[in-house]
Amino acid sequence: MARKDHTGINATVATVVMWGMGLAALFFLQDVVLDISNHLSEREGYGVGDLLHLVFEILSVVLLASGMTLLFTYLRQLRVRHERQAQVLRSLREDFDEHVRFRFEEWGLTGAEADVALLLLRGASTAEIAQYRKCSAGTVKVHSHNLFQKAGVSSRVELMGVFLDEFIEVGMQAEPETAAR
Repeated sequence: MARKDHTGINATVATVVMWGMGLAALFFLQDVVLDISNHLSEREGYGVGDLLHLVFEILSVVLLASGMTLLFTYLRQLRVRHERQAQVLRSLREDFDEHVRFRFEEWGLTGAEADVALLLLRGASTAEIAQYRKCSAGTVKVHSHNLFQKAGVSSRVELMGVFLDEFIEVGMQAEPETAAR
């Protein structure tokens, strides 16, 4: 079952929240400035309630501005990380076909074995492969057995694992700071 990607929605929501925090900070800052200017123009001291109100508003401005800055920095880091991961994924996709063909040649697979191997890697069942190749399930099993021997594996899962392990290793080399976390 495919996972739904909510990255764009989450980034939009975070951006809206960030701007909301900015507007709230501006509102409180404007209120602080007006309170201070009113008290200065009226040459009035601050009562305990007024002083607490002013301190609360100043603290709100500082916390909202800090939160907005942290959120902005975090969003920027996420965007950079997302772009790096997308670039690695594009590279892996572009190189996958070439890499698979190279491994098939290295293993000395026949054309029929290579076709069966590709279909196995895509998750096709023996019956589906037989139908697609217009041959019997027994023929598919013989090709599968031969290609497993040549690849040094004993099952379709191990065959997929050969490629998966290599691409995980490539992905880890492309992003060493992620592996260290």
